[in-house]
Amino acid sequence: MRVSWIAAAAFIIPTLAAAMVRPGWERPLYQAELQVVDVAPELESEVRNAKSLHLIMTQQDGFKTPSGFILLIDDRTIEFGVDGLTQDRCGSTEFVARAGDGASRITLKLVTHVGRESTGTCGQAQGHAWELSLLGEQRVLLNAVADPQPVFSIM
Repeated sequence: MRVSWIAAAAFIIPTLAAAMVRPGWERPLYQAELQVVDVAPELESEVRNAKSLHLIMTQQDGFKTPSGFILLIDDRTIEFGVDGLTQDRCGSTEFVARAGDGASRITLKLVTHVGRESTGTCGQAQGHAWELSLLGEQRVLLNAVADPQPVFSIM
């Protein structure tokens, strides 16, 4: 009987471990309801009349840093891929992500203070954990802030 349990465990454990990691899958890390600070006139009615405005940070399985963002405006979804990130000496990180192509390309810039060091010369981050800007054709379309919550998934 003991050999049967060992054999079963030898089969089941690797199977479960493989099921938890799916290469290429964008796993949600954090989500937040956005609080609009400023919005361009052409987006004013859509954003102000939206019942929900959320941003989700994702990370592709196998990567060490976030790889994308999903902006949800009611039932509309815009997916952004991270092009680059920089981190200041205090631990705040700025992500630059893009969606679309050509004339319809939108850039998302997000500064996150999650993980920021609050000692010494850095001090406590002011305001919200996320500061977001959406840019189209090099002009600001939307500024927003948020306080993200972790999304729990099998890791």
